Amino acid sequence: TYIHDTIMGILRAMYHLNGFDVLNIGGGGTSISLVELVGLLEQAVGRKAIIDWQPDQPGDVLLTSADLCRAADRIGYRPTISMSEGIHRYIRWYSQEGIAAKLVN
Repeated sequence: TYIHDTIMGILRAMYHLNGFDVLNIGGGGTSISLVELVGLLEQAVGRKAIIDWQPDQPGDVLLTSADLCRAADRIGYRPTISMSEGIHRYIRWYSQEGIAAKLVN
């Protein structure tokens, strides 16, 4: 979930709810695999990942997905930034901060 969507969800909850409620604030309704995520990261940074595959570890989560129906109904929450766009925005920000050079070197 891109930070902009998370902040918008929190702000919408602050201004639209009276009292207590439990809402999922997450990314869009599609999950992606770890392989797809690594591919998006490789694309964004322009480098091939060095992958050391390991067996599943105790506590590993096989699939995550937030049901956003309640948040959409109660506060009008709808994430707008795709995983790909969020990664590209993050890499661009990270690069502007001068941190990325330290990460990849």
